[in-house]
Amino acid sequence: MAVVSRLFADLVPGEIRDGWRHDGWYKDQDIFTAFSAWAAYYPERVAVIDESGPVGYRELHRRSLRLAAGLRAAGVRAGDVVAVNLPNGWRACAADFALAALGAISLPYPVGRKRRETLSLLRRSRAVAAIVTRYVGELDYVGLLAELRPELPALKSVLVHGEVAPGTQSLDAMCDSSHDAIPLGDLPEVSPDAPARIMASSGSEAEPKLVLYSHNALVSGQTPYLTTLGDAADGTPPRFLFCVPLSSPFGSFGTPCILAAMGASLVTLNRFEPDAVLDAVARHRPSHLLVSPAMLEQLVASPLLSGPDRIDTDSVTAIVCGGANVHTDTVKRTQDSFDATFVHSYGSADGIACHTALDDSFDDIVGSVGKPDPRVISVRIADDDGNDVGFGVAGELYARGPMTPLCYYNSPELDERYRLDGGWTKTGDIAVLDADGRLHVTGRKKDVINKGGVKVSVAELEEVLHQHPSVRSAAVLGMPDGPVGERIVACVVLHRDAAPLDLDLLRAYLRDEIGLETAKFPERLLTLAEFPLTPAGKVDKSQLRSAVSA
Repeated sequence: MAVVSRLFADLVPGEIRDGWRHDGWYKDQDIFTAFSAWAAYYPERVAVIDESGPVGYRELHRRSLRLAAGLRAAGVRAGDVVAVNLPNGWRACAADFALAALGAISLPYPVGRKRRETLSLLRRSRAVAAIVTRYVGELDYVGLLAELRPELPALKSVLVHGEVAPGTQSLDAMCDSSHDAIPLGDLPEVSPDAPARIMASSGSEAEPKLVLYSHNALVSGQTPYLTTLGDAADGTPPRFLFCVPLSSPFGSFGTPCILAAMGASLVTLNRFEPDAVLDAVARHRPSHLLVSPAMLEQLVASPLLSGPDRIDTDSVTAIVCGGANVHTDTVKRTQDSFDATFVHSYGSADGIACHTALDDSFDDIVGSVGKPDPRVISVRIADDDGNDVGFGVAGELYARGPMTPLCYYNSPELDERYRLDGGWTKTGDIAVLDADGRLHVTGRKKDVINKGGVKVSVAELEEVLHQHPSVRSAAVLGMPDGPVGERIVACVVLHRDAAPLDLDLLRAYLRDEIGLETAKFPERLLTLAEFPLTPAGKVDKSQLRSAVSA
């Protein structure tokens, strides 16, 4: 039966979801029930390793139930939205499980988002509570929420990790062993079809989109994506090191899939630093690394991966790099640095996930994002009129499958724009499906620079720039330029000890070595020591625009 409320509805027809259930693709378990089973079977197995050390399944289960008791005492009930702004670690996982146990809806978002995005997320979601870290750098997050409180009439409670303030409650105290847990028999019955999590988009739109997922879509719909990535080399349950935030769409595999569905282990760090990641690899022996392209480019540049003091990375069997466009040079340098399979992964908050296979060729890895798994998602490629196109023809990518979200939360205008009859989602990505069933994502419909009437693909130009022998990382911006439309700015990070690069040298390379059309040449070159990253681990192009404009 379709889930319907004033703020959301399931836009996938019930008979289609029932078909996935009939095929065994839905296990019909809510997140907390699935997690509880693993805690009962393997209580001493490590669930999460963070910077405070390992936490086993039984202990994480206990802490989650204590937190659930505290949240219920704070007035959180089934169907309520609770915003969660915590760094990677056991507390973020406990918050997910506690909210799932209560039938509440988790809205996690990466640490580091500031006033505008915080206000947008909490106001549009009508969050009744927020679980936050007190200080994020120099920002007092509790103080920020106090300033926003008049604009957030639904917000009743704030739980704080770290120093508490008047009017807030201590998250750490709620999870402490001195507090009572909710007895399992006192928990509400939670439907696997009920909403569980809101994924916030990266904010490339005017405001982050709020994408609502059910327990089934997370526990059953997403998990097959991970089960094809292999086990640990020693035959033990896989151990996944997340470089990306667990609160990001890519990080959404962490709690519901790796812990609740698979009974495996998570390794996490408070924030991404390349050398800290490599140190964690040596100490905690993960089997899989999950990383964004921008993070990976910094990681493989670390001196810890070369020389006589090279760090031990032998435990890593696969590196899963999440991004539609992973540059060929990045893949080559990763394979030179790690004795591990490179997995090219593609996904979005809007409801799609696909990756290359462990036995794919190099050309398949750099040229495609693999074959869509119908247990996760099926795809269509359509023209501007919504008609399906043939193999090898580019068009907009539509997706529908067991992981498909319910809808855009409290956003009927987004449902109207991006959801279609039958439950399909318009991703906004341009893609090609080849005759072998491989998906090739070539860019975003909006990610095109209009330079005096010439349309320049940002993805194409960034790939070309990466081929320059001096360039380690590249990002391309279109900057407004009056009657011309936009001018192209190339932003680059150079390899260590690379020869200097100026605009004339770059343009000569593009002309003589690449044969690029002159109309696609950048008009400006900005060289940086390192790219700024968003809280979700992507290149922060808004900061780059500010640097260009300065």
